[in-house]
Amino acid sequence: MTIASAADVRAIEAAPYAAFQPHARVLDALEAVVARQADRVAIRAIEDPDPAAPTRTLTYRALLADVRRAARSFRRLAGGET
Repeated sequence: MTIASAADVRAIEAAPYAAFQPHARVLDALEAVVARQADRVAIRAIEDPDPAAPTRTLTYRALLADVRRAARSFRRLAGGET
């Protein structure tokens, strides 16, 4: 989808959310992206104010692993299963 004008934005805003995001949960959407392009960069972070310092990259596969690890930690802290 190309967004080239204000009319394009209005058309997108008028459409139901499900037209653009068919997944019920963010986790489902992330899993779908991993299935298609697991090794593409999902996040590129600047961890150091020095412009010469390298950025940190996280692939979709690594992001999903971190999300799952965090979810297990939260469940454990809440007294649920891990």
